[in-house]
Amino acid sequence: MFELKPFRKRKHALSAESQKLKMRIYQEHERFIYYYALKLSKTEDNAYMLVSNAWHFLMQKADELKTIMDDTVRMRSYIASVLHHQWQHMQRDMALKSKYDALYHQQNMASSVTPDAGEEAERRMRNQQVLQAVQKLPGNYRDVILMRYFEGRSTEEIAAHLGLSPASVNQYVKRARENLKTILIEDGVVEEGYDYE
Repeated sequence: MFELKPFRKRKHALSAESQKLKMRIYQEHERFIYYYALKLSKTEDNAYMLVSNAWHFLMQKADELKTIMDDTVRMRSYIASVLHHQWQHMQRDMALKSKYDALYHQQNMASSVTPDAGEEAERRMRNQQVLQAVQKLPGNYRDVILMRYFEGRSTEEIAAHLGLSPASVNQYVKRARENLKTILIEDGVVEEGYDYE
């Protein structure tokens, strides 16, 4: 089966009442949650990720769960809908990741340069180096940079997509840009003091 582990990325303190609710859901519905997640995702790795995302969502909605906790049919229906929606989000994220992986691969494969296109070749090479540096960023930082600068999404759109506040997104963008600048300097793409605006 699966182990109930504390969230790695989400460090929310749970009250004693929330902890009891969590344990009750775990004891009564653990097999249903795991097997339904496995049925949706078809792989164990995705099922574990799906269960983790669903647990996070369920714990955020603890007040709603208290009212339906004693009705097994309604509770399982609610859990199934949460798992289904979380799976849709995961599929969309995986499709987005594969799109960027394809773009990254395409950028690596495009190496045809003509003599009279020196500036274009230099720009492509710089873009390729920046894409490689973006790929080296940790997960959330990479996602924020890709959504902000490659997709052109606003802070509010990124916040809604990642389930964060706009202030947190701005902080992620700031830290991601600092990390990206450090990587670019270490790789020798830019020099110290380079303004990457």
